[in-house]
Amino acid sequence: MLETGYPFEFYDLDKLKKILKTEDFELTLKSATEKTTFVGDNNLEYNLDSNILVVEADNYPLSIAGIIPNKTVSYTPETKSLLIEASIFNSKKIRQQSRILGLRTDRSAL
Repeated sequence: MLETGYPFEFYDLDKLKKILKTEDFELTLKSATEKTTFVGDNNLEYNLDSNILVVEADNYPLSIAGIIPNKTVSYTPETKSLLIEASIFNSKKIRQQSRILGLRTDRSAL
């Protein structure tokens, strides 16, 4: 991120394929559904609504867009394969989401 100015996120691909029960999935960016609960890799729980964008793999939330990944699919030292997300988000929208959630990360500060 420091070199390019664009945030990268890394996920454990094997965990994701196990959850989705497939190796073939599609990534999407969309608004969270009302009253979605999300646990970030900081072990905190966030209540999302339609004002929050999420990156999803076949309707499974990978991250709060531009802010924080889902704890369940975060990489660990035991991770053998990665899914790498390289995204460019609207910085105004990410800052707005960050304020709504009361969550500031390196990614949301760009």
